[in-house]
Amino acid sequence: MKKLFIAFVAGMLATAPGTISAQGLSLGTSTDVVSAFMWHGFKMGDAAIQPSVTLDYEPGDGNVCLEAGLWANAGLGNFSQELDAFVSAEFAGFTLGVTDYMAPVRSLFDEADNHCIDMTLGYTFDAVPVSLLWSSAVQSGDWGHYFEASYTYSVGDFLDLTATVGVIPFESDYYVNSGFELPRVSLDATLTSLPLPVSLGVSYNNMEKETYFTAGFSF
Repeated sequence: MKKLFIAFVAGMLATAPGTISAQGLSLGTSTDVVSAFMWHGFKMGDAAIQPSVTLDYEPGDGNVCLEAGLWANAGLGNFSQELDAFVSAEFAGFTLGVTDYMAPVRSLFDEADNHCIDMTLGYTFDAVPVSLLWSSAVQSGDWGHYFEASYTYSVGDFLDLTATVGVIPFESDYYVNSGFELPRVSLDATLTSLPLPVSLGVSYNNMEKETYFTAGFSF
């Protein structure tokens, strides 16, 4: 696992970002550098490099898009590790996905098992820039459910502002909560016109009573 993780991160950093397309298949790579690893409103780690590689297949009619890929988080300070494998299908505004989180070091979980399966269902509206996401994750028999809604406002071609509200609707051992919780109220700004898109964000986690400020860029 550790050798696979190091090989993947090193290989991605040595590969120029971009997309290669042929006969309905697209292979894409990208890397984010972030000041903090955030997930569902929780701070999972400090500054990190987050490379990814995706393989998309879109038939000729363009109504369905299938995707598979790998995503990694490599902490710059304590070298916290996570390597995720995912598959998804997108059709008529809906996105159905399954992700295997493989995290040897993760502060949110106390379980020895480093695998977590997350099943998601998302929907993006055509008429308004609103996206909805439902997540049901399970690790070592413990289930946790999470729901979020996001609204994106674009200022010309150079700035995207995204407001997100995320909730944990039910009691769960997975999130270690006793009832309804509000772990994410966030606002993110992305300068899309720069050669390297830069993002700034602020997020409040009412479950932890913490406010997080983040920054990052992508290439």
